[in-house]
This record gives sequence, structure tokens and C-alpha cells, in this order.
Amino acid sequence: MSEIAERVEEVAESEPMAECDGCGGEFSEDALDNDLCEDCRFTCEDCDGVRGTEEATTVYTHRGERVVCERCVESNYFRCHNCDELHGETYSQYGGGNICPDCAENMCACESCGEYVSESSQHLHDDFVYCPDCVPEDEDEDDNGVIGGYHSTRRATRPLPSPFTRSHGGRFLGVELEVESRDTDRVLAAQRIHDFVNPQSKDITADRHDDRVLFFEEDGSLSNGFEMVTAPMGLDDHARLWRTALSPTLTRGLRSHDTETCGLHVHVSRTGLTDVQISKVVCFVNDPDNRRLIETVARRYNAGYCRVTEKKLRTAHQDDGNRYQAVNLCNSRTIEFRIFKGTLRYASVMAAIEFANAVVQFATPANGVGFNLKTPAFLDFINTAMMRKHTAFLRLYLADKLSGVTFPAGFRPTQL
Repeated sequence: MSEIAERVEEVAESEPMAECDGCGGEFSEDALDNDLCEDCRFTCEDCDGVRGTEEATTVYTHRGERVVCERCVESNYFRCHNCDELHGETYSQYGGGNICPDCAENMCACESCGEYVSESSQHLHDDFVYCPDCVPEDEDEDDNGVIGGYHSTRRATRPLPSPFTRSHGGRFLGVELEVESRDTDRVLAAQRIHDFVNPQSKDITADRHDDRVLFFEEDGSLSNGFEMVTAPMGLDDHARLWRTALSPTLTRGLRSHDTETCGLHVHVSRTGLTDVQISKVVCFVNDPDNRRLIETVARRYNAGYCRVTEKKLRTAHQDDGNRYQAVNLCNSRTIEFRIFKGTLRYASVMAAIEFANAVVQFATPANGVGFNLKTPAFLDFINTAMMRKHTAFLRLYLADKLSGVTFPAGFRPTQL
């Protein structure tokens, strides 16, 4: 053996060796990274972290294929509802899930709800494409007077701006209130409310809109009733609308709270909402530590059509395809608070609408609360100067109904 060869062998024998956590083989310590040899590791193209090859996942983005780790997959990517591949850009909603841009090219947006529909599921009506849930049911409207088919309102309403919507970044709220007929003809009851409320739309809306503000729909969950559905509008206009619509004279023969079927749903437009903000909203409502607050303002908890499930902040903004949750994220244009039990009491309806708006505002980065998503922080927040005007019904309701908590000074409104 030559002198050079002997020297190389001596260096090799003296070089420190280590065992790879992946394959178990011995390698030079200098060749190890994160206790993994070169063959058993990869570098995530998103976070630059060194991970084991068993975590390597291929995803698709506008930049092409990328190999990323499991942690980044969970945080940054979604699985297309149509092709089942992982993608980095959400395109739209389809069947309760997200779809990728490639699949969206072969689909068409529903004229009513905007969700994308595969070619095999599209319904053509009057030269417009609809998804199965939004197909117009004109025959039902003819037979039942002002009570339209399920989701018929989606194609009939437009957002009605007001001072509130302009001061809140274009935030609109829509309400669905389910009622049952106790001892009256449901069609006549709906007609009575319609004939009294909608002709007053200019007086009800701050901007004097002459659009129809209240609609009526069939709902398969009801035994002998209907759903009252508002146009998207501001909190200010809702206060006048529901004061008019829930007059005891108009609602005689109807019931809502004392049923097993009726709920009250509040939609908040997604305009201006970030993923983090939506996650904070969802986590707050589903946090078991906030149960007493939620149960008090909603008058029910974890019911069949509004399941409560604790969420993780990093993924709570993602739509998992289940609309029967406390906060439903299946709609592409709104987030929906489904927690409330139905009611015909004006103050209870307004407390629910104010609560939905307040939770969204509570979750904004500018409120100074950060990630303290607990009841005491929320009570303090809705009592701040900037929120008192828009939480009067809510604060009075909580002051009367929520026991065993310490309210901030001056929490109870002196007058509405």
C-alpha cells in the first residue's frame, strides 16, 4: 500500500461516524443533517426546514410542482374537492369544498350563489346556469303566494348600502328567521307580513332604497312554516326592519322560539375578512370556555343543525364541507352564524345580529385584543366606546341573562 493510500485509510478510520435516524446506516457526522443522512432527508421548499423524506409531499401551485413538508401542507395548501390533488391557490367553492384553477376551467358559476358547478350537475333555466340547490322553483311561488322555493331569494336580492355598511368596509348582514304556523294559514301570514313591510322599504332603509327588503322561502326542516329572509343590509337598517316585521299584529298565529325546528341564522359578508380573522371568529364561537356566553345569547347549544366542535386557529378558516356547524363556512360570499334558536322577540333578534357583528369586529387585528379569545375579553370589547352604539341590545340581553360573570363598569345600557 502506498503512503498516500495509507494516509487516506487512517483519516477514514479516525473520522467520527454516526447512525442515521432514517435508515440506520453509519455515515460521517459531517454528512448528517438533522440526524438524517443525505438519502433520508429533504429540504421543504416552503419553510426551508430539513425533514425526513417520509414527510415529503408534492403540491401544485402557479409556480409549478413543489415538494413541501407535512406542516406546510396543513398550513398553506388545500385538497381540491374535485380532483383530490393538493393545491396552493383556492379558486372558488364547489359542493361545499374548494376547487383548484384547473378544475374550475371545466365548471361554471351558479347564477344565484356563485358556487362552481361541474358540467354534469348544471341546470339551465332561462338561459342561466344554476347548481342543484338554486334551481328556480317558479311553480312553488305561484302556488304559495309570496313564499318562494328553497334558496329562491338568492337570485332576487341585492346588497342595500347604508351608513353602517360604508363605515364598516362594506360589511353587510343577512338574516334568515324560521317560523312555524300555530293556528293560522302560513301563506296568508307570510302575505300579511310582506304586504305591510315591503311597501315601507324607503322608510326602513337609511338610504331610502325602494327594493324589497324581506322575502319568504320554503324550508324542508319546517313542519308548517316558512323562512323570512332579508336582503343584505347594515345593522342600522336591520334595527328598523325587524321592529316593523315583528309587530305582534303581524306575527299573530306564528311561533319560533317554542319549537324544535326553528332557527335564526345571521350571515356576514366575507368582504374584507382575512383568513386569520375568520379563524378567530370560528375558534371563539367553538371554544368550550365560552360555552355559557354562546348558550346564553343563542338560547341553545350544539344542536343538530349547528354543531359545536373545538377548532385549531391555524386551520379554522378552512371550509370542511359541513354546513351544519356553529359557524358555517361553505358559502363563498358569507360566513354564517347558525347558533341561534328562533324567536319572534325584537330584542332577541337584534341581540343575535349585534352578536354576529361584534364577534367579527372582535376578531379584527385592530381591536387590540390579539388572540385572547375568551368571554371576559369579549365583554370588555363590546363595552368600548367604539362598540357601545352597535351592541346596546346585546349588552342589555347579556346583563339580564348571563349570570355568574363580572361585567365591566357601565355595561348595562341605560336606554335603547
